[in-house]
Amino acid sequence: MNYYINGIGFMTPFASGCGKECDYFDPEPGELKPITRKDFLHKPYKPFGRMDFFSKIGFAGIYYAYKDAGLINTKLKYSEFNNTDITYNTPIIASTYSGCIDTDINFADTIKYENGKNASPSLFAYTLPNTFLGEISIYLKTIGENFIINEDSVNGMTGLKMGFDILASSESDIIICGICNTGNHNVVKVDPSSIFSGSLFLTLGKLGNQFTYGSITEDINGNIIYDNMIIETLLDLAQVCIKNKTFKFKDTLVS
Repeated sequence: MNYYINGIGFMTPFASGCGKECDYFDPEPGELKPITRKDFLHKPYKPFGRMDFFSKIGFAGIYYAYKDAGLINTKLKYSEFNNTDITYNTPIIASTYSGCIDTDINFADTIKYENGKNASPSLFAYTLPNTFLGEISIYLKTIGENFIINEDSVNGMTGLKMGFDILASSESDIIICGICNTGNHNVVKVDPSSIFSGSLFLTLGKLGNQFTYGSITEDINGNIIYDNMIIETLLDLAQVCIKNKTFKFKDTLVS
């Protein structure tokens, strides 16, 4: 079955934003810059300021992917929610190698002394890597299952294929999947150059719309095919989509 890439959002050491507003996507290693709410949100959102860095870059990547798909401030098409502020049933899957381990270590440092009297509740709230998925769902006013995958292969394809399964199950017409890593890999035994630092998320749908980059599918051998090419990683997919800019704006949905 074919699915459509309708939005791409990312935050890297070199750039951040929506795929359609950028000329290229650079996944090369580097040091991520601090991020504030004013860097990408146009209205106050107090919870963002207290998030850990892992949550902030993931939140931003998902927001950009949703915006890139033209879904910000859209109305829900499901009648049972027509009288609420909820938009779409949008499951979110995030793959990570190191997760929120930076925050775990920082929190552990606060409980080392005085029998844990200095334990930080603000840090403790983000010692679960999936916390920010709930935060972004609240901000976007979406519903749906959200979860983190610890993916040793670091290519993001496990999350993408799980996204296909959710779309095929008819649980939702839209899903967001991607990768999120802080870039601090000193605490894990891995070559830093092999791990993507930042966040990259895709908004996928059963239908393409006026914002689509095109269709994507999984063949009988488990290969991911986009534009007649076999795609090895989520990073490769984003590079091809943004570089080629093959999407065409349409007035109606395409099947």
